[in-house]
Order: sequence, then structure tokens, then C-alpha cells
Amino acid sequence: MKNKFFVFIIPSYNETKNLKILIERIKKSLPGSKIVVVDDSPLNENEKLKSALKSYKNITIISRFKKSGRGSAVILGFKEALKDKNIKYLFEIDSDLAHNPEEVER
Repeated sequence: MKNKFFVFIIPSYNETKNLKILIERIKKSLPGSKIVVVDDSPLNENEKLKSALKSYKNITIISRFKKSGRGSAVILGFKEALKDKNIKYLFEIDSDLAHNPEEVER
């Protein structure tokens, strides 16, 4: 299975520190995978997030600037991910490090 067929949808609210850790773990275990972060953080936190993640490849950040709910964030992330017709596997993963991305291969 090629990692370029994987996309991780990550709803986020004030999780800049955890997202950096999570993305490092995803990139280590599935280096070619794509990531879509749907961030509901206020503007100042969102700017920190964008700055912290700017060096990573294959990451899309969708900024909503207000808490609009996890469900709608995941749906928006799925819609964004499915624009790439090569994607075969979508994963929703928590930004608070509750899910282990190393488990995906299993």
C-alpha cells in the first residue's frame, strides 16, 4: 500500500503544540500521506498553528476562526481530501494525541 493514498483529517481547536507532535508521528509512520487540518481556533492561535506547520509538505489547513463543531470539521475535511481522486483511505484522528497514527498500518 502506498502512503500517498492516505489522508488524515484532523479537527483542531487550540492544539498547536499537540498537532506538531501528531504530524511528526504521522510523517514518521506514513511519510507520503496527506493531512487536512480543520482548525476552529481564534485568529491568534490559528496564526501560531500556520507558522508551526509551514515547513511540512502535504498539509492543508482550513481555518474557520470559531468553534463550529467537530462533526462539521470532519465533514469539511473529508470534502477537501476527496478532491484528490487518488485518495483511497481516509482517517479521522484526534488532535489531542488520543489516537496513535502508528496503528494505521496494522
